[in-house]
Amino acid sequence: MFRHSDSRRAIWQLLNTLVPYCGLWYLMIRSIQHASSYLVTLLLALPAAAFLVRIFIIFHDCVHGPFFSRKGTNTFFGYLLGLLVFTPFEDWRFSHLRHHVTYANLDARGFGDVWTMTLKEYQDSPKRTRLCTDFTATPWCCSGWALYSFSPSVIDCRRVGQSARSI
Repeated sequence: MFRHSDSRRAIWQLLNTLVPYCGLWYLMIRSIQHASSYLVTLLLALPAAAFLVRIFIIFHDCVHGPFFSRKGTNTFFGYLLGLLVFTPFEDWRFSHLRHHVTYANLDARGFGDVWTMTLKEYQDSPKRTRLCTDFTATPWCCSGWALYSFSPSVIDCRRVGQSARSI
């Protein structure tokens, strides 16, 4: 979002994201309290979900540091936004920045990255692992990646060939 820090723009982005998000939450709670149709609550939840994605994008920018010019301010808002997106700031910052360092490096894979195998590892792996790997390459996987990436079967797939070197 930001190449160079601009505190006024950052504050504006926070305001035009957090105020509508909190407002939508308030309206959803009021719709339930007043026994409105759950359809009303669901319709309010759709734009709230879009604002939550935007909150995560700002959270991501706080991790990289260009959102505010001061690191402490990025860290403060990173912690605050991390509460809203249910993601611990320090842990995600560590794993995400490490992901940027090791991205596409088959010798340093398996940390904060999509698991990638060499052709030899794929051919030598059990059928279950090949099925998991094939599934990650489908469009079906993209929409449910977060749930899928933490499932026990994928964690097992990642263990296969972790010590193997790339070709």
